[in-house]
Amino acid sequence: KDHCCCTVRIVRKCFPGARQLSSNQGPEEESIMSISPNENLLGVLSGQVREPLLNEWEAFAPVFADTVNLYLKAHRQEGQITKDRFGAEYIWQKGQLSGMPHVTRENKVIPDITKWRETLTIPDLKANCSDGWEEIQAKNEQIKAEGQKLSLGIMVAGLFEQLHSLMGFEDTLMNFIRRPKEMMELCEIIGEYRLGFARLLVENLKPDVILSHDDWGTKHQLFMNPKTFRQFIKPQYVKLYGYLQSQGVIVMHHSDSYGQSIVPDMIELGIDIWQGALPEN
Repeated sequence: KDHCCCTVRIVRKCFPGARQLSSNQGPEEESIMSISPNENLLGVLSGQVREPLLNEWEAFAPVFADTVNLYLKAHRQEGQITKDRFGAEYIWQKGQLSGMPHVTRENKVIPDITKWRETLTIPDLKANCSDGWEEIQAKNEQIKAEGQKLSLGIMVAGLFEQLHSLMGFEDTLMNFIRRPKEMMELCEIIGEYRLGFARLLVENLKPDVILSHDDWGTKHQLFMNPKTFRQFIKPQYVKLYGYLQSQGVIVMHHSDSYGQSIVPDMIELGIDIWQGALPEN
């Protein structure tokens, strides 16, 4: 519930001219209660509904088993240590919901940021993920035909998450300061990769909403200075979210962390829904 309420506050700031419903609802309240979950959410985004009358995920039907995500997650096995398509090591402990990056001094994909081109291989999504969309396309079409929920696609491992999976948190944050030129080059390469990811999702599936993951902070603060975020991270999302907006896709950004100091940036990026906003914001 806290996540949902925080999310709505951000969305409403994104639509400063949104019409507010009268506090004396009467029959209008009953009409809001009778609309479908997707109409309810779209009403919140447009400003026609003052507060969401649904649970956080009620308006969405996931279409996560697309060709790209299946390709990127093929390595993940519970109880095992594996490597992803970038060569980054992941560990999925038994009983846990998923795997997490497991970066050590010995297994870093990028041990030296000045030589990142020598050690990093970007997955070729177009070559490996252009076919095999039929099953998930059929599911997406069924969701839209039923008209009750919005189809929800997903893009995991955002720019910052990808960076620290390749070199660890400490190197990532220090390299922003010590090696800005190389880090900017790397951010641009990963940004282009993720833009290609988005194009495949839109061209082959076009879900109503795309949930884009990238945790930008801890419970109480950002991982980096807002100026650093604006220098390295934000420009890649200008391109990514600008593209999604141009295609009519609703942008849901996941960052279950503190992010209050960059809310104006989120609005500028065109983020429609901030998913995972904590009460600390």
